[in-house]
Amino acid sequence: MSFKQVAPAFAAAFSESWFTIETIISEGDLVAIHCSWRGTHQGEYLGIAATGKQVTETLTRFYRIVEGRIVEMWGDENVHGLLQQLGAVPQLG
Repeated sequence: MSFKQVAPAFAAAFSESWFTIETIISEGDLVAIHCSWRGTHQGEYLGIAATGKQVTETLTRFYRIVEGRIVEMWGDENVHGLLQQLGAVPQLG
């Protein structure tokens, strides 16, 4: 699934989201961003009906820039932790 497909669904599910860039590093044509976000689950996300719960998550993204445009993006995020916060998977421990 592309970013253009995922972004609108995410924005609808977490319409009140706040992102904070913790670290940004660039070298050559690469930019790395580590950020955190918080929001309220107000719409369906991954088949999970809105819960009204406040959630937080951290993520890291790498972007390759060519002629001022993002041509590649990859990274990671703690989706499992997010699903735990939404009550979709059990907490461990």
